[in-house]
Amino acid sequence: IGSPASRARIVELLIEAINGTVPDNKKDVMAGVATAGITWAAWVSTALEKPMVYVRDAPKEHGAQRQIEGGVLTGQNALVFEDLTSTGDSAIAAAKALREHGARVDHCFSIFTYGFPAATQAFNKEGINLVTLCGISTFLEVASQKEYISKEDGQAVKRWLDETQARASAK
Repeated sequence: IGSPASRARIVELLIEAINGTVPDNKKDVMAGVATAGITWAAWVSTALEKPMVYVRDAPKEHGAQRQIEGGVLTGQNALVFEDLTSTGDSAIAAAKALREHGARVDHCFSIFTYGFPAATQAFNKEGINLVTLCGISTFLEVASQKEYISKEDGQAVKRWLDETQARASAK
């Protein structure tokens, strides 16, 4: 988020992904998962000239005690935004909160994913189409080709992914 040029490119790619998967009549409100998804939802909502909300992991304990800030109406189609998808838990929790508020949530957009099958299964179980811009496999391939990381470091990341996936599958 610190680089205006990179940020603009990511927003452009998110909009391309949205336009490629979501009909125009189903883009009512952009919803950011607190905290990392908030900025992406805000930038996309500005570019698409749509309202934006953000969803906390739980309602505030003071003030209006809201979990959703910004206002979403019953029947609106909300697109959920997250920066990184590992398990999918936070984005799915946000989608459930939006649904409890009366919104329809059929899509989640994420910039990056580790590609864990458990996350895909969790989104499928909730009827949410997860759309990601980049996955760890592509990232490792490009980083290796461009020699941004050594072969050893790439193998270490692959081992970590395998171990993390094995632990997740064992649960």
